[in-house]
Amino acid sequence: MIFALAAALLTALAVAAVLIPVLRRHRRAPSRADYDLTVYRDQLRELESDRGRGLVSEEQVEAARTEIERRMLRAARARDAAQAAEPAQTTETAPPHLPRRAGREARGRAGGHGPRGHGRGRRPVAGAPPPAGASSGAPTRV
Repeated sequence: MIFALAAALLTALAVAAVLIPVLRRHRRAPSRADYDLTVYRDQLRELESDRGRGLVSEEQVEAARTEIERRMLRAARARDAAQAAEPAQTTETAPPHLPRRAGREARGRAGGHGPRGHGRGRRPVAGAPPPAGASSGAPTRV
């Protein structure tokens, strides 16, 4: 009886450990531009903090602020362009965690291609000795 309960508990834990990540919604990582904007905002706060403590002059603050704001504009434009180019997500597409193997499986060994799919036979390498049993004379038919 105790063994059955322990086995059932361990099985439930194993099933939960596998199913929870699969069933959980896929969270998207923040884009590079969003991350960059966060960094630039932090830099502006540090710049104001340094000015308040008297570590940088007003000229240096204005030059640094202008440069940081220029980078922020570039990052915001990149983010907007990426969002505009991103296709709309529909429920018809496969979730991102599922593999897409249909193309590779459909190709297989069709067309006489070898296991690597390059379709070339064995070719001699310049300067390599001939294979054992090969004649050094006229070409042979295979």
